[in-house]
Amino acid sequence: RREFFIKGLRELGLKVEESAATPYLWIKAPAGFDDEDFALNILINKAHVAFMPGSYFGASGKGYMRATLFLSLSEIEEALERIKKVKTW
Repeated sequence: RREFFIKGLRELGLKVEESAATPYLWIKAPAGFDDEDFALNILINKAHVAFMPGSYFGASGKGYMRATLFLSLSEIEEALERIKKVKTW
């Protein structure tokens, strides 16, 4: 699931920070977007996909979003398709 999600996010033009030690992915907000604005207004409100703004985790998370890997493969596929439909970056 991890590799599939990472590959799909990268194909959508998102930069992913890999970490083998956690069940989360850290995704860089696209250029021109604030992490909170992108996560809330683009992903949640338009794509109906929930990523947590990195700034909610402190200053070092600013500019990133956190996504969970506690999803089935079909849920990850659906999330990627939803993001693809609203892609403007």
